[in-house]
Amino acid sequence: MNLTREHIIFTLGIDLPLNESLDNLSEDLKKHIISEQMIYENFIDSIKKYASEKWNKAVTTITGWKDAAFLIGKTIDNPELLTSLSHQIWKNFKRNTYTKFKSLLEKTGLKDYIPIVNKVIDKITALTGWQKFLAAISVASITTYIVTKLSSLSVEGLKKWIIAYFSDEALNNIFSKLTDFSTYVGWLQPIIKGTEILFDILEPIIEKFKTKAFSLKLNPIPQTENNMKKELLKKIIKEEIQNILNQKLNEATQLQGATLNIELLKKLAPNITPANIQSAITAVKTNTALTPAHNKTLADLMVSMIKTSDDALLSKIFQNLKQMEVK
Repeated sequence: MNLTREHIIFTLGIDLPLNESLDNLSEDLKKHIISEQMIYENFIDSIKKYASEKWNKAVTTITGWKDAAFLIGKTIDNPELLTSLSHQIWKNFKRNTYTKFKSLLEKTGLKDYIPIVNKVIDKITALTGWQKFLAAISVASITTYIVTKLSSLSVEGLKKWIIAYFSDEALNNIFSKLTDFSTYVGWLQPIIKGTEILFDILEPIIEKFKTKAFSLKLNPIPQTENNMKKELLKKIIKEEIQNILNQKLNEATQLQGATLNIELLKKLAPNITPANIQSAITAVKTNTALTPAHNKTLADLMVSMIKTSDDALLSKIFQNLKQMEVK
């Protein structure tokens, strides 16, 4: 896991202090970078799995979600392409579809809702990184669907769409779907009814894939400068889990000898097997060297903890971890 300043800023979308080396960043900022990197890597891995048979082939049209996955995945996997194409797609949207959308709102007597929509558009415009790119595609797709398919909808019907998809809560909901590509598709597909709308939105990417020069950019740009060492990342991840396990161990009121509640963790991360969870947590608890499989399981758990909105479930998990006996 090699992280450069350029990758952190332009792919992960995290601002960094000017003229400060990665080694001198605060621990909180390092942990934030690591958690965002794990979410990003998990999403890339899910795209590769989703579009497995297409990943190493050239796709120049969209006939289904696997084609869309390929185009999106190859874009966010390359910092240079991500920056330029994200800007181009969003610029095209604001110049064309969004202009039509505002005209529709004015025509139907809903011009008072334009500032509300503008607020969301401005927030996406101010973002950088792969999550901005996915948010832009989402909002552009939904807006296109409204303009092309729902223009004759009643005023009350249009209001419901605006309230549902143009608010801070709606924007946060989009980001919550970026745990993996299947989750993202499962949310967006029922809204825009397929991939037809995505063809026009992703056209700049499609045109790039039709050029020979683009084939030279399919792989991520090598990241060699200012690398954060992989062992440091492992150490911080392990420390975070260990901190949870060790918290309040010296308090007299703490329960001792509690067992790991696998069912709680399964609710949090259904795709992780109980055996892997038990093995990884036990390794941390007993200060045993972590294997690559352990690191992957712990990373998946941390991603799930970061993305979940179920505070009650998290509280139960943390309480269970605190109550485990550490040998």
